[in-house]
Amino acid sequence: VVGERLHHVVAGTGTKTGLMALTTAGALAGIAIAFAIYLRHRVEESAVEPVVLRRAWYVDDFYRLAIARPSELFANFSAFVVDAKVIDGTVNGVGALVRAGGGRLRRVQTGFVRNYALAVGVGAVAILAYMVARTV
Repeated sequence: VVGERLHHVVAGTGTKTGLMALTTAGALAGIAIAFAIYLRHRVEESAVEPVVLRRAWYVDDFYRLAIARPSELFANFSAFVVDAKVIDGTVNGVGALVRAGGGRLRRVQTGFVRNYALAVGVGAVAILAYMVARTV
């Protein structure tokens, strides 16, 4: 069972100092070896660092494939299909409809009062005819 017995290690100051010196010497030796081999370009980088580490475990490739490329495709679809065709088409269609309706209504607005009175009379007759037709 884990944790039943705890061992307390007691080390003297000399042991601690010796271990500290050994650890420091190992670290300095590693730095010196790295400097001699890698920083002075005595060995090709590909021999020291494998491809998977140079490519950062292929995280960037995965990100590009799984997130960036689909996001780019969605953005292009939104910009060139949804925005250009649907939204701009709707706005331009409403504008064209208003322009065409205004062009047709322009002919009705002649500026002569007799034409407007005639339109009011024809409208009143049409409403009366509708009311009579509904009641019969």
